Amino acid sequence: MEKRKYTRVHVITTVIVESESGAKKYDGVITNLSVGGVGIISPTPLDVGTDVKVSFKLSNKLEIKDLRGFVTRSEQLGDKYFTFVGVNFLNVDSEKRVLINKYVLDRKLEQYSFKIGG
Repeated sequence: MEKRKYTRVHVITTVIVESESGAKKYDGVITNLSVGGVGIISPTPLDVGTDVKVSFKLSNKLEIKDLRGFVTRSEQLGDKYFTFVGVNFLNVDSEKRVLINKYVLDRKLEQYSFKIGG
């Protein structure tokens, strides 16, 4: 069983993935998030090792812009029209790290509370 370094939560939100140079932009949907990285469903395959910047909203008040990372996983999904892309974040500044970590922990707490209260 794989052990993750960071707590991960399921999220459904849109994302813009840009090449590091800014020359190419891709739309996708985030499916999971942690302080260390993000899982994305994209209609555009990306090569493992590609440097990217991701921008996304986690709520009306919480927007993360130009978070640098690199593609660690790129797998075509069953329907062949979409690709699952894993991105590891690089050098996350302390402000963004705190915002993402708080969001992840709040979501985990909500999930846990629902399980024991529901």
